[in-house]
Amino acid sequence: MRASGGHGWGARCFPIALSLWGRPCSGRKVSKERVTVLFCVNMDGSDKRRFFIIRKYKRPRCFKKRECLPVVYTANGKAWMTQEFI
Repeated sequence: MRASGGHGWGARCFPIALSLWGRPCSGRKVSKERVTVLFCVNMDGSDKRRFFIIRKYKRPRCFKKRECLPVVYTANGKAWMTQEFI
């Protein structure tokens, strides 16, 4: 039986409220980019699985010329782990 724990990680950790010389900046939006990463390994490390990554986009530009990835990559509109990925 395997269990997985969730861990939030900010790949792009920007502050929610920006200010310039003490005045709030207008016209800025908070980034909605999300990434879910799942690491699976047993206690002694003899059974290691590839990283499982979920992002929002099916074919991001950074994968444009890549055919084979060292991770299991999938896409979901909100980067959530859902029943279809299990």
